[in-house]
Amino acid sequence: MDIKKNKLPIIVGCGCLALIVVVAVVILATGSLKLNINDKEFGYNADKLGDESGEEIDEAEVEDVEVNELVAKYELTEAPVSFGGNGKPSFTIRPPKGWLPPNSDMYDFARLNPKSDTASNGEKYSANMFTMIKSHPVKVNGVTDYQSFYVDLLKQEIPSLEVLDEKVTKLGGLDALFYEMKQTVNGEEINQYHYLVYIDENNVMMVTGNSLDSKWNEYKGILKESMDTVELGQ
Repeated sequence: MDIKKNKLPIIVGCGCLALIVVVAVVILATGSLKLNINDKEFGYNADKLGDESGEEIDEAEVEDVEVNELVAKYELTEAPVSFGGNGKPSFTIRPPKGWLPPNSDMYDFARLNPKSDTASNGEKYSANMFTMIKSHPVKVNGVTDYQSFYVDLLKQEIPSLEVLDEKVTKLGGLDALFYEMKQTVNGEEINQYHYLVYIDENNVMMVTGNSLDSKWNEYKGILKESMDTVELGQ
């Protein structure tokens, strides 16, 4: 099974308000992934500030996140948000209220928490979540086929990766693998929840949520709650 002939980018990482810091695991996808990470591309999109109901959020209020009750509550939007389409399967998800889309088209869906956290090295990180829909790298008959190579390939690219939990489950009625993982980025431990979802004979989807390990107990509940709202679109 020659995976690297047909590669799919698996992004495992953490985000900050001005920059999503990612470790790009270039496996499983069509073509190799080359990242040009800069503030303009990966900062939050000020033109899209607002919750999913359309309520505008004042940009100054985002800067003063300590008084931004919309973010501090860690609640999900009432209305689901659509993603995918344009030749890809369509899905919906309910993200956390007040979390912002990044300035990047790398993802089918992504949100950053504008309330950044300070890592032990002094850098600012924000919890974030994203989805990516890609073609299968090789012919597979179901999600369990990935169990024979998926984690090994991740570890080849990210030697610090530690799998804390792994199980076969479902997401939105579709067969999926669920992982809880930890890795080290710039000397900081990052925790994440990660779903690998078998959509159909052509498509697979990654759904990921992550934060600093030191803040994981604060964010893991809302990240998992949001990720678990993923459903196939109409």
